[in-house]
Amino acid sequence: MKRREFLQLGAAAGVATILMGSKLPFLGARNAYAATQTLEITITDAMKQMVTHNAVNDARCYFWIYKMKADGVDIPADCPGPTIYAVRGDTITITGITNTLDEPHSFFIPGNLPGDPAIFDSGTINPGQTVGPFTFTATQSGAHLYHDRLNAPVNRSMGLHGALVVRPAVAAAGHNFTPYDNPTPHIQRMYDMFGTEFWPGLKWEEGDPNTNCPPFRQYVWLYHMASPNLQAEVGNLPAGQTMSPSVFMNKIARDPFSPVRANGLPSISPSTASPVSSPISSPPSPPSGGSASRL
Repeated sequence: MKRREFLQLGAAAGVATILMGSKLPFLGARNAYAATQTLEITITDAMKQMVTHNAVNDARCYFWIYKMKADGVDIPADCPGPTIYAVRGDTITITGITNTLDEPHSFFIPGNLPGDPAIFDSGTINPGQTVGPFTFTATQSGAHLYHDRLNAPVNRSMGLHGALVVRPAVAAAGHNFTPYDNPTPHIQRMYDMFGTEFWPGLKWEEGDPNTNCPPFRQYVWLYHMASPNLQAEVGNLPAGQTMSPSVFMNKIARDPFSPVRANGLPSISPSTASPVSSPISSPPSPPSGGSASRL
């Protein structure tokens, strides 16, 4: 079953970065969209080429994704979604979140610790529904995962996740910047040593525009395990039907690497296995892949 004309995504060398506000330092981030004031989010699906995809090896995988516009400009779609970068205290406006898929979804940013209030929660967004506008404040410094919290972990594992990075507005008096609002003394001491004879190089927040050196200490890496056959199976479910988390996790648990690309099947010996295709995902790719957001 072909549900729609899927977005076709190439293998990414680094997902896009959205820089909120106008008081951000030099970042050296590739694919950066600066001084953004508003976001528009669409929950949709896509077929992504994995890094092993080429003319003779059809290695693609089906994903659900957050596709975004920043100030009305399309951000290159990918999985994970774009990295949103802000300074603590920035106001972030989402003009609308539209769900184009066949099942309910959401957009959620938890607090730093269990029990902390959520930074943002769209609530349930039904198929075909648009919710918003929303405005929220980046109140907690650190690296946060935005994701779909419904039917966990299925929706998140299908690709609906990305990073929100919030930097402190100012460093503690007499100290270097850290990524945290209230670092422990040992963490603060470590960051104070960056850029000294004890830890040569740049400070955590520093890049060098003169040498085109990015602030590499701020890089954020998001790793994601992909199972082409399982994700195609979820995508091929009848409209409105979802796969239960227990079934999904059981299938993940018995999805070992197969040299003949028979992933998503019970354990079988390579000598008896044969490649499997699906209506969404033509010959499946290797069982895992990763995308990195450099910031």
